[in-house]
Amino acid sequence: MKNIISEQSLIIGQSLGGFWAEIFGIKYGVKTILINPSIEPNISLKKYDLSSENLENYLKFKENKSLSEKFSIILSSRDEVVDKKPVLEKYNGKTKFIYIDENHQIENLEPIFEEIKKIMN
Repeated sequence: MKNIISEQSLIIGQSLGGFWAEIFGIKYGVKTILINPSIEPNISLKKYDLSSENLENYLKFKENKSLSEKFSIILSSRDEVVDKKPVLEKYNGKTKFIYIDENHQIENLEPIFEEIKKIMN
């Protein structure tokens, strides 16, 4: 990935993709947007009957480094899948939050497009 990442790069991840976007955004220091991120997949994925070994594998990737000003987090006010509380606790005071009136499966993408425009400038 180092060969294709540049200052112009933007990583966007939603839900479990937000978990991975955080890891790669920090690793490569690029602009990143997390949308309803699942930051504790070892906990949130238990309801899908994954083995404890599979769930524990996510702990290997847990990122303890700090976010930068290059990160934005978009949270849906009616998200029925991802618990916002761990996200708010982890990132409070560290990055910008944008709240949208959506559920987990976002239908109106305009606020996301607006945030992409802002973060790319």
